[in-house]
Amino acid sequence: KYIQPQPGNNPWRVARDVYASETHPPLFFVLLHLWMRVFGFTVAAGRAFSLLFSLAAIPVLFILARRLAGENAAWIAALLCALAPIQANLGVQVRGYALYSFLVLVTAALTFEILERGPNPKRVGTLILLGVAGMLTHFYFSIYAGLQGVALLTQRRLLRTAVTVGVIWTAVLGALTYYFLVQPAGLAEPWVHGRWGGPL
Repeated sequence: KYIQPQPGNNPWRVARDVYASETHPPLFFVLLHLWMRVFGFTVAAGRAFSLLFSLAAIPVLFILARRLAGENAAWIAALLCALAPIQANLGVQVRGYALYSFLVLVTAALTFEILERGPNPKRVGTLILLGVAGMLTHFYFSIYAGLQGVALLTQRRLLRTAVTVGVIWTAVLGALTYYFLVQPAGLAEPWVHGRWGGPL
């Protein structure tokens, strides 16, 4: 209800309402609100937003699998991902799971890129930003962020990069921990607590 076009609603208010009413960080809901301002506040538009990330995850998985296991494995992985019932189910839910899985795959691909080709400011900066986006989408992303940090620590030449990425991600994780420990429902706009109406 908090992403519907209520009087005076804006991304900041959406984030505040999500903070007061959801168990997930607010990024998906803010992006969805902006998307729906362009494409309409309908279930179809919401599902299309999730479907976009679900479909985008398939070529990212192909690239990652090809790097790790070769061309044949990449085609098999992409096919299994495209046909997986859970992928299809999450791809049409108006929730942040498709964006979350897309960000996990993209950051994993970037981590392997840094491991193979070495760090440069563009790769490291992109990894940091997408990792922050992942943590602002789903709290379980911190598990994958930790695993990617450990992977970077396996090579001594990447110690500085791993520390930089780790410090920034830890700061964001600390802020999110506070976010989840203090969730005052009084911050929500009045319409959040009313009866649900409309298509969403």
